[in-house]
Amino acid sequence: MKYLLLGATSLDERMRRSRDHLKTVARDEDMSFQDYEQLWDGYLRAAKTQIGFVAATRNVQVISKEQWRDWYRRLTEKRGGMELF
Repeated sequence: MKYLLLGATSLDERMRRSRDHLKTVARDEDMSFQDYEQLWDGYLRAAKTQIGFVAATRNVQVISKEQWRDWYRRLTEKRGGMELF
């Protein structure tokens, strides 16, 4: 209903567009498959934790390339710090 009235993208469309952005960043950054999977799985886990239809419909954000790059940078920094010990 919200899609018809407001033109909001569906959850499937948001996920597809977010995944496409991640794929672009993965190619640009020469990202390993393990890092790609870790980022995507984290995104899916976060999406699944939303409770109920109301929470899901409020989340209209498509994850941008810049946001994926930021998350990837954090992932590599975190891993780099862990490897030092």
